[in-house]
Amino acid sequence: MTENTPITVARGDGIGPEIMDATLHIIKEAGARITIEEVEVGEKVYLRGINAGIEPGAWESLREPQCHHTHNFWAVRQCPPVRGLLPFC
Repeated sequence: MTENTPITVARGDGIGPEIMDATLHIIKEAGARITIEEVEVGEKVYLRGINAGIEPGAWESLREPQCHHTHNFWAVRQCPPVRGLLPFC
């Protein structure tokens, strides 16, 4: 049995959440075996006084060797291809 690939998802602001929903739907329908960990980034985080715009606890997830997906790019570290879907490097 193939294990799920862990990915970190950051929905972001603006149209990011809508794009992420559609993207994750496509990835799942393509048969990808993924485990999603979401991190919060963007204006809401910034307005809570976190100048980096990303929760401090989210950095740990981003440091792990996995796929990282935001609404506009894939940041790939040891990410296997998903049934014909190739992440941007």
